[in-house]
Amino acid sequence: MLKKIFKPFRRSETFKICLFYFFRLFPIKKNKIVFCNFSGKRCGDSPRSISDYLQNKHPDLDIVWLCHPEYNPELPKGTRKVAFGLYSFKMIYELATAKVWVDSHTKFAFTRKRKNQFYMETWHGGIGLKKVEGDVKESLDAAYMKRVHVNSNLIDVFLSNSQWASELYKRAFFYKGTLLESGLPRNDIFFKNQNVNEIHKYYKLAPHINILLYAPTFRADDSVECYNIDTKKILEVLENKTSEKWVILVRLHPMAMKLKHKIEFNSSVIDATNYPDMQKLLLEASALVSDYSSCMFDYALLKRPCFIFANDILAYKNDRDFYFDLKDLPFSVAENNDELETNILKFNQKQFENDLVKFFKNVGLKENGNATEIASKQIETWMNL
Repeated sequence: MLKKIFKPFRRSETFKICLFYFFRLFPIKKNKIVFCNFSGKRCGDSPRSISDYLQNKHPDLDIVWLCHPEYNPELPKGTRKVAFGLYSFKMIYELATAKVWVDSHTKFAFTRKRKNQFYMETWHGGIGLKKVEGDVKESLDAAYMKRVHVNSNLIDVFLSNSQWASELYKRAFFYKGTLLESGLPRNDIFFKNQNVNEIHKYYKLAPHINILLYAPTFRADDSVECYNIDTKKILEVLENKTSEKWVILVRLHPMAMKLKHKIEFNSSVIDATNYPDMQKLLLEASALVSDYSSCMFDYALLKRPCFIFANDILAYKNDRDFYFDLKDLPFSVAENNDELETNILKFNQKQFENDLVKFFKNVGLKENGNATEIASKQIETWMNL
């Protein structure tokens, strides 16, 4: 009965704004932080790095994760799960009574922040190839652009890993606040001297087997033709070139997770879409193939072979356009499987590393492996920890 009564209100943005103000009757809990990663689809990225750091250092913190019920990501022990969504009153309550918010995406346009609350935006992109937000506002609906403006006005500090990203956030996100240009917490893992085999164990792979991570981005029309990589051929090329055993892990973008059933998996082509931590996949991968995803710029920090496979460059450029000319990137570009095969065979590690140095200098890269600690200290200061 109550659900029927509240149904019209649940859909009302005004009602949800009123809820934020109603929950101001409750005090801000000085030890509570609300984390969210990509609209609750996963529990990872930079928010997870910050969450783990603070939880280990301050076990008495009340750490809340907003999780989309459809994806239901697994959380670290000692944290609380609250439903993320347009109709989640509980989410509104937690946000309205938390001292700190940490997010890697945009908040809903009905979100309201109280005095003495603090919001750290980590963004999930960093340096990127495809144009985003205000730079492609003609391609995005008005409701989403409203979210972008509202979100930017709420943020207290925006994390950046480069001069290039900082300029992007100021321009395309309409952001006028504080920028913390000290790297992205999610990338600290690449600077640690560690011999890990967590991914090998998880997918029951022998230690000697090399991983090629295939991580394409999403398409607005949900097409799968763009993922037409010849996995059998590429595995043969890699094994002939290196005289070692390889498998391919496929990691679809959160916006394309629903398409994984259309991809043919087997013992050598493994679905890694639901694995919670993308950076751990990158860390153990011996090579990466992507298209327009920003993950290739993260992976470049490891200085391992990275290839672009994109058979719809013209269509994608017409739809979203690019920030860089693909020819100016340190990664080889293939528009079909034959070209990808050639690029793998001709890959030159020394030349690749030289190209990376030039690219990192051009974008003013600021990654140094200490981003999590620096960002967490900001939160500790806000919370008087």
